[in-house]
Amino acid sequence: MMRRHLVIISALVIVLSLLVAVPVGAEKPAPTLEGEMELFLDFPTDLVFDCYGVAGSLYTWRGTVSFPDLRDESFGMAFVNLGTGKAFVDDDPDNPFPPGQASFFTEIWAIYDGGVVVDSDGCPSTDAAAIWGTDSGVGTLSNSTYRMNGEVDPEGVGSDWFSGWEGRKVHMSGTFVFGSPWEAPGTFRLN
Repeated sequence: MMRRHLVIISALVIVLSLLVAVPVGAEKPAPTLEGEMELFLDFPTDLVFDCYGVAGSLYTWRGTVSFPDLRDESFGMAFVNLGTGKAFVDDDPDNPFPPGQASFFTEIWAIYDGGVVVDSDGCPSTDAAAIWGTDSGVGTLSNSTYRMNGEVDPEGVGSDWFSGWEGRKVHMSGTFVFGSPWEAPGTFRLN
């Protein structure tokens, strides 16, 4: 009887070790897709408020992103700011807190197979996007830079160009160029 239990336990140990080893061995490192963003904002005439039913949200930056490893043509790109921390500018003399040099934010980004597609309310369409997601970031006036980290929405891939990137991490960074219009060239990386 004891021998029979040892055989069953040994068989279970072997099966369990195979079940654990196979998925770990089958896992592959995530590929990386990197592109260059050329963004602009014709401030303040380009601003569209209250996108996606979020009071105070703001459609701001738009432009293109190019992925040379994917195709020769650029994709359209848009950003909607969903919320921000301390603002850069404060015109309220009664506010005891001075404006910040860094502004934190959360936003939705969308990439389009062609130009930016907007809904009837003037806000970028996520339904028409080739890929979209969310990020949180910070813009810093002291050195005119921005940085964002986020992810592709689990249902945010609407184009074969980006199939397989659902739920992947996104990293963006670049610089602000305050002119007319404002510009924000930078790097977009999926991994």
